[in-house]
Amino acid sequence: MKSFLFLFVVLGCTTLAKAQPIPVEATVLDQYFQYQHVVGRSFVKKSPFGWMHIANIITRYEKPSGKLGLSDELMNQFYVTYRLNSSFSLMGGGFYTNATKFRPSLALQFMKLSKDWQVVLAPRMDIWKNGNYELFGSISYRPNLSTETRLYTRLQFMTSRDHYHHGRSYQQFRLGLERSNVQFGLAVNLDEYGPDPAVIGTGGVFIRTLIF
Repeated sequence: MKSFLFLFVVLGCTTLAKAQPIPVEATVLDQYFQYQHVVGRSFVKKSPFGWMHIANIITRYEKPSGKLGLSDELMNQFYVTYRLNSSFSLMGGGFYTNATKFRPSLALQFMKLSKDWQVVLAPRMDIWKNGNYELFGSISYRPNLSTETRLYTRLQFMTSRDHYHHGRSYQQFRLGLERSNVQFGLAVNLDEYGPDPAVIGTGGVFIRTLIF
């Protein structure tokens, strides 16, 4: 069922996005395979209103794996967005994971771009009794090494909790090269689960590209 949902999401977003480039990343780690993408565009050209879809899928090689009995993870978010200015956007929509199921959600996104840097911060909250609060962030640095090659580095992190307890956090590190809009290199993920979290580390390789 998850595989069919994954295929539906990817094909649906690719069709809707048309010529809008979609950043897609696949990571092969020693404990699991991870896929993630972010799709966003305006409903009408130059309109402040738009939509965004975010997907993150983790498929573990052993099910369940580890002392915590961890299973596969599926996260889908879909938002209607309103661009306040060049840096800030309001987002309202739905958040789904296989742990919490579907919940309505509100978020605020801050994005700052420069030649070499990209910074994204997005606090989010469930509109739900005893819902979760979350902070997502991504910082990437891509300086030129030559006319055709860039260094590619990224820190991506997320932490989520309810009113009383920690729920889920991660920190993802990427270090590699970029050529012709394709990034590839080494990956390290740190994962934390539950109210008394311990850090679970896993390493591997990643490839990231833009689909048009």
